[in-house]
Amino acid sequence: MSQSKAVIRIRKSFKMVKTSRVKVMARQNVSANVVTTNNSTSLNLDWSLRPMTTWLQIFGIQPPLISSINRNSCCNRLVVLIPIAIVFYSLNVGCNAFALGQMDWNATKKNQSRSTRSWNAIINEINFSFLTMATHSALLIFSYFLSWKGLVEVVQRLEKCHQFDSGHYKKFRSISTVGSCFVLIEIAIEFCETLVHNLFFNVKIIPVPYAILSELKMLSLIFPYLGTLLFCCLGWIASIMLRIMAEEIEHWSTINRPANNLRLNNLVLMSFDGWRRRYFLIVEFVRQINCHFGFILLVVTASEFVRITSMSFQLLVDFLNYNWTLSTILITFDFIKETACFCILLYVPTRIHREASNLVKHLRMMEFDDYGLRNQMKFLVEEMTHSLPSIAPMGLVQVNIQLIPTLIGTTLTYLIILCQFHSSENVKKRNWRELVGKNEKAT
Repeated sequence: MSQSKAVIRIRKSFKMVKTSRVKVMARQNVSANVVTTNNSTSLNLDWSLRPMTTWLQIFGIQPPLISSINRNSCCNRLVVLIPIAIVFYSLNVGCNAFALGQMDWNATKKNQSRSTRSWNAIINEINFSFLTMATHSALLIFSYFLSWKGLVEVVQRLEKCHQFDSGHYKKFRSISTVGSCFVLIEIAIEFCETLVHNLFFNVKIIPVPYAILSELKMLSLIFPYLGTLLFCCLGWIASIMLRIMAEEIEHWSTINRPANNLRLNNLVLMSFDGWRRRYFLIVEFVRQINCHFGFILLVVTASEFVRITSMSFQLLVDFLNYNWTLSTILITFDFIKETACFCILLYVPTRIHREASNLVKHLRMMEFDDYGLRNQMKFLVEEMTHSLPSIAPMGLVQVNIQLIPTLIGTTLTYLIILCQFHSSENVKKRNWRELVGKNEKAT
């Protein structure tokens, strides 16, 4: 009798692992109307990603649309979104072109020579223009020309697996909400910093139109933030999907199983097949994220190397010259903020890989008395181990937390080179002043 009860329990667990519909079906028996309302509003990834997709639409970028209802209304949205995209792209190009064209004029007005600091400022400006233009162009291409096709198809297949309930979708929604709040905070910080810099340092040098364009130019930073934050949200969601699957496997492994039961062995094999399909569907989801955001990640990673090196040099020169002003404080704040954001960006791929490794670890810890089941489990573990998801933009570099030592080493190397150029310039200036002084005394 106890063995039959164990069989019933395991059969119910297998059904839950295979379809993950037990909670949803129970809610349907209690109140069918409530579940119908939830399915139309909350039980989909469109609802979960809406905070981030709203930001994309504000700046004229068509977001990835998963729901068939939203895709049917896509044509009406494009009529509004395309003019907005043209306006913001023209504004981005115009402001960056004007800023690059005014660099020589700005250096002349500030009585700056072609020193290491001025070249560092020029490279920083070029890097800013390249970052904003490249990320904005990539988002527009994937939005209007590729329509996020591969990503949307995989997400639709994940929804059809019915492995998520309303609690999971609410968790996905909270991730997207945090990302959208981060976008708002970053826009406010960049505008305030630019306004303070223009009021306290450039008010007597830069005309009013240039100051206005400098403020508008900072708005273009929204596009790198939108691209990287959308990647972080989708990557975090993928890691949660892997964790959900690992929890199901861990729950199953804690159930007492009677040995040598043919029907249970068949259910185990069916569960293995379901786990395999779901795992590789999540791996495909991560691969599509890599394909759609790989170029943006590559641009952002290269740009962060340049920006962190540039700010490190400015801070080091001010520290050696004991020149701690409000500008130095703003640069220090930017340096800390950029470094922290870059570490968060690197943590997301690391989290995906870690959750996949934990899933394989839970599967490897399962024990079976049947020889055939042990072999099937070993084959599945081996197959998953050799296909752990990772993020490699365009196949050039692995983006994970291990890039931080590389960032530190590269920054220190170029910082030493810049300091050598700066010190040699100071020696030349000192020798020139001594020579001028001797000539004045001689005359």
